[in-house]
Formats: sequence, C-alpha cells, structure tokens
Amino acid sequence: MSIYLYIENTKKDIVEFALPELSLSSARARMNRKEFRIEVEAHEIQRILEWNYREWVYESRRDDEVCGSPQDELAEAGYPELYEVIMNQELLELVVGGYLFEKLVSKFSKPSELTKYWWDQVLSCSYSKGKVIINGVCYSTPMSFAGVLGAKS
Repeated sequence: MSIYLYIENTKKDIVEFALPELSLSSARARMNRKEFRIEVEAHEIQRILEWNYREWVYESRRDDEVCGSPQDELAEAGYPELYEVIMNQELLELVVGGYLFEKLVSKFSKPSELTKYWWDQVLSCSYSKGKVIINGVCYSTPMSFAGVLGAKS
C-alpha cells in the first residue's frame, strides 16, 4: 500500500493518525496543533475509493433530480470519472479532500491505542507526479486523554 503520513514534515506510520469519533472542539485547548501531509499514489486512490465515489455520484444525481438542478461543482462538471477528478484541482479538493477523505483514512487507520494524531481539517488537496497530496491540521494528545476521543485502550 502506498500511503505516507507526515506530521510536521516527519514521516510517521499511518496507524498513528485517526479520525476522532467525537468532535475535537472542546478538547483542542488541551492538545497540540500539528500540520499533516498524506501522500497516496493516484492509482491507489482510484482503487480504494472507486466504489465509494460511484456510490456518492449515484446519491448526488438523485439529489439533483429532487432539487431540479446541480447541487455542487461535481454535478456541474457532469460527474466525471474518478481519474478525471484527480486531475482537476477544484474537484480533487471537493471529492478526495472533502466528501471522501474520511472513507480514505478509515481504510488505513482506526482509533486505537496507537493513535497519536487526531484529524481536524483538510486545508488542501492536490495532484503532483502521480500522487495525491492532502495537507491539513491534526492534534496530538497525551495517551491518558486519548480515550476521550475514541481510542480503545
């Protein structure tokens, strides 16, 4: 699997990064803000997220029918194939950096006693040299506090 996690530009194991089961809003004051970067081979994004993307498109098309018009930039672009989305900065951020980010991370990591970094937000998502690069903010916390955020001790 070709997924790489960097925290403050230092390579880490992806299992140390997780999506919190609860919001970080009240916990941030006791945590350390960190910047993260996740790099994934574009062909891996396609393999991992293709089904989720098709499911998203199906539901979005139904929403468009109910509302009578396209509901987002993806709809306005005609729901291109995922490989086309990856090559389009705006759609890549919308789909991989937004709609499907949690699906992507959950394929590699779940909250556990190994979790050291808790996702907070995606700031950007881009394509370069065959890789999708996702930048964002996460928070680190002492292990004694990790149970509050959903890690299993």
